[in-house]
Amino acid sequence: YAIQNFGTLFLPTVPSDDLLALKKFTASEKLQEPLLTQLVRRNVPFSIIEKFRAVSLYHWVDADFESELNVILKKAHDAIGDDAGEFYDYGAAAVEALRFGHCILALNLARNEELFPELTQEIIIDTPTSKEPFDSNAMMYKRSKTTPYFLPIHAAAAKGRIDVLEWYYTQYPNALNHLDGDNWTVLHYAAVSEDSRALKWMMAKGVQMTMRNKQGQTPLHVAVRAGRIEHVKVLCSSLEALDRLCLHSDHLFLEFRSSLNWKTNEGFSALHLAAGSGNLEIVEALCRHPFIDVSCRDKEGITPIMISASRGHLACVEFLSKRNTEQVDELKRDDLMHAAINGQTNVVAFLLKSTTMSHDSTDTCHNSALHYACAYGWLPIVKMLVEVDSSMLAQENRKGLTPVVCAYRNGHFGIVQWLVASGYSQFVSEDPSSKENL
Repeated sequence: YAIQNFGTLFLPTVPSDDLLALKKFTASEKLQEPLLTQLVRRNVPFSIIEKFRAVSLYHWVDADFESELNVILKKAHDAIGDDAGEFYDYGAAAVEALRFGHCILALNLARNEELFPELTQEIIIDTPTSKEPFDSNAMMYKRSKTTPYFLPIHAAAAKGRIDVLEWYYTQYPNALNHLDGDNWTVLHYAAVSEDSRALKWMMAKGVQMTMRNKQGQTPLHVAVRAGRIEHVKVLCSSLEALDRLCLHSDHLFLEFRSSLNWKTNEGFSALHLAAGSGNLEIVEALCRHPFIDVSCRDKEGITPIMISASRGHLACVEFLSKRNTEQVDELKRDDLMHAAINGQTNVVAFLLKSTTMSHDSTDTCHNSALHYACAYGWLPIVKMLVEVDSSMLAQENRKGLTPVVCAYRNGHFGIVQWLVASGYSQFVSEDPSSKENL
């Protein structure tokens, strides 16, 4: 789901691969999340990020999202002129980069406004430490100038600097429990590092692995979000041992039971996040845990397989369908409906052919998957559903509308024309409200 944010620029000379990669960030469905955030999470080079500052501002102000990327860039430059202003929040972007383990990118973003203290910079660029790398406690606990702030030890964990972590632990064992401005622990940062050694080192020290940050995320959540498969495996293994211990205890560890299935403040489990990103390897790793809840629901009753289906992650849908019983969300929409709503043709084809799922089930408003496919204009999906069962064309929803009327009302006349041309004219009558012939 996701984009927007930015500054100065002339039409940039961007390598074709980068241009193609960045073009997808300007798609209209991406506009709920800042462009800068998306680029940072994907570790796009700082030089490329700078060239696209104006795209973000243009999206934020007034953008024609149907335009090609180069057209958007030109319009952005024309609208903004040469006066760049400051539209990137470099501080927030630097922290976001660090929280995905992109330490060098974080450093480059921070240098623009000197947001990281000297010690943090040295940690990130791998400057060797002496036995006493900190001149004073003030330096040791020097906060970043970002919002939220973090400490040098957090940067050390994100960078995988075991030498720095060992010094902290030797001098102040409690330092491993330090929180940043969003209650991210040192273990949270180790869980997103490109190197898993820091995470393993901390786990060996017995650091609590179920601490939550302000977003309700555990280290497992952030490791999944960052796509760190090795870290996920390490955490899952330790959580499994803890969960098995809980089975043989009375009350001591009950608060940690089934921690693998804990949800964030938004209601997402680690499996929700993995299924939503389409990372099959992480989905498989999570599902190897004996206590995984494959059918867990978010606040709207959405299961992991529904998220995968809606986003077109076919491999995840195939895997989860073997372990998932048929479920519906709070509006009684099943996996097939979620795929149909979002135009995921391959997923719809798989669900129709490879599962026992009912193709004509309806939600609380009596809409079927065919109603949604027609309403959103997904002709290939309409064709598949009609081929399976043409009688669905006669189904009416709670407002008395058939799928054909839904297509007509939303301006998808190609669907109506195809139905007539394919011999389904008996289902094409009139709009019940306007009495207008279709």
